[in-house]
Order: sequence, then structure tokens, then C-alpha cells
Amino acid sequence: MFSQISLKFHKNYGVFFMKTKKILKALSHNNVEVHTDKYLKDYTTFKIGGRAKIFVCPKTIAELKRTIEICKSFEQRYFILGAGSNLLVSDKTLNIVFIKLAGSFNRVSITHPAPAGHPFNLEGNLKEVRKRAGGEADGVFEEHLKAAGEVLITAGGAVNIYKLNNYCISKGLSGLEFSFGIPGSVGGAVYMNAGAYGGEFSDVIEKVWVLTDSGEVKCFKKEELKFGYRTSCIMEHRFVILKAAFKLQQGSSETIKSTCKNNLIKKIAAQPYNKPSAGSVFKRQEGVVPPVLIEQCGLKGLRAGGAGVSTKHCGFIVNNGGATYKNVSQLIAEIKKTVYKKHGIMLKTEVVIVS
Repeated sequence: MFSQISLKFHKNYGVFFMKTKKILKALSHNNVEVHTDKYLKDYTTFKIGGRAKIFVCPKTIAELKRTIEICKSFEQRYFILGAGSNLLVSDKTLNIVFIKLAGSFNRVSITHPAPAGHPFNLEGNLKEVRKRAGGEADGVFEEHLKAAGEVLITAGGAVNIYKLNNYCISKGLSGLEFSFGIPGSVGGAVYMNAGAYGGEFSDVIEKVWVLTDSGEVKCFKKEELKFGYRTSCIMEHRFVILKAAFKLQQGSSETIKSTCKNNLIKKIAAQPYNKPSAGSVFKRQEGVVPPVLIEQCGLKGLRAGGAGVSTKHCGFIVNNGGATYKNVSQLIAEIKKTVYKKHGIMLKTEVVIVS
């Protein structure tokens, strides 16, 4: 019996190894940046995650399309990795191609000028506007942003929210202050309609460009994306968010900076900012506030190995040091079971689980 299991293991490993070599060779031939044996714990805010046998960093849409085409040709599972802030990743070596957008996906630019007299106004010089926008027209110049003070900016899917906020502060652009302190990327934030302090990304989104599962680049207007609380129709499809356009307002850099700072102070006071986590583990549902239910069940501080329910905010599971995928999974299961037993409510996880 043991020899049969051992033989099966070696056979499967051999197939996996040969397939990995072929995929790496195909990616290298297409000049895509590729790495092997990357530790995913270094790319998640939970600081949990095993090794990725293949880790790809496409810098252009063409490279991204080719990477996905290669994965599909080998029937290889792939995963788009953003800032790793809403993920629980297995500790094992994963037979998944992890794709982390880089290069052109990290750009932020003003793509529609403000009215005459404002520093952003480019005096009707469309050529200069396109130059500042990275040479891409993308239809944004046909947008009717004639209301005084409106400015359209475009941010790539890989842009860190912190970087986006700092860009807005430096340019005096208001509308995204609510997001200051959210640990994520533009792609992830748009994907799940992230929000805080009464604001969410759908409030300021104008358009979103995606790569569809069939390899087409499509642009969707805000109303087509069916945004809801921590959801969008993008979640129902295998779309990769390439970039998003945000409609913002002219404002005072000092006022915007002050608002961002105050939001961050409130966040630090209410959440376990000093410990690795994946943010809120469970979704809020109509009439359901998970942290309240969890505390009512006496689960505050509950631990499993190095993982624990935060004593500061019961909606968070934190890594107290050395936490594993199994530790966190055990806590999630125990919380769900206990809350259901006491309140008759089945909590839904907001964190994305990759295993």
C-alpha cells in the first residue's frame, strides 16, 4: 500500500515538474519577467503563504495577455495577485501561476484637464493632454466633465492605494480621502468596491478597463458594473482590472491631507494596525454586523496557534507571530459555527482564500 501511494506521488510530482518547466520556457521566450519559488508570505498583509512555483510580473497588456494565454494552453490555474491585503494563502507549495501586475499598471495620470484658469487646464491643447495621459486617448476626452472643478484621473490596476492618495494630495484632488489607510491596490479596491468612513470606490469611479477571459480589452462605465456593498459584477467574471478612471474635485492639498490624516488616526484607534491581518474577515450583511455577533459569542481573543481574534476589533483575525493557514482556517470555522449556533446566522467570508 505504501509503495503504491509513493509511486503515485512521484508520478504526479514528475508531471507537475515537467509542466512547470514548459511553462517557464514559454514565458521566457516571450520576454515576460518570471520568478520561481517566491514565498507568498512576503506578498500578503497576513504574512502567511507558501511558495509559488511560478511568479510572473507582466508590465504591459500584451505581456499580461500572453501570460494568460500560456497558462490556458497548459490548462494551468493562475491567480491575479494585487496588494495581498484581502487574502489567506495556503502554506503549501502551490501549483498556481501567480501574476502580479507591474510596469505600466503602476501609473497614475490626469486624463482630463480642469476648467480654464486652474493649474490643470491645458488650454485646449489635446496633443499635450494625450502626452500627459501617457499617449492613451481611451475615449476619456469625450467625457462631459464641464462642471467647475472636476478632474478625471486614471490609475493602473497595480497602483497602491497609499500611492494614489499621495498623488491626489500633491495635486489637490478631493474624493478619495475615505480610502486613506486601506491596504490594497486599485484593482482589488475596484473589484470588491472597497470603502470606509461613508465612502466607497463606486462613488468616484467613472470607467474601468478590464481584460476579459476571452482576451479582449473592454471599457465599462460605472453603471454597467453593478456596484454594491463590497461587490461588483466584475467578481462574477474572470476579468482582470487594467486601470480605472476616477472623477475627482479640485480642493486644497492641506485640507485633503488633514482629512486623510484624521481618517487614518480613527482607523488606527479602532483596528489592530500593529499586527498582520487580512482586514475584515467576514462580510456585513443586511442587519448583520459580524464583529458585534462575534463579541456577543465571547470569541474576542480566541486563539489557534499563532492566530487570534483581535481584542481590539472582533472582525479581524490577526497574526500574533508564526500563524499558519491552518490556524486561521480553524478560527474562521469556529467563529462561523459558534455564531450560527447562538444567533442562527451563517457568516460569509470577505477574505479570499487561495489553496
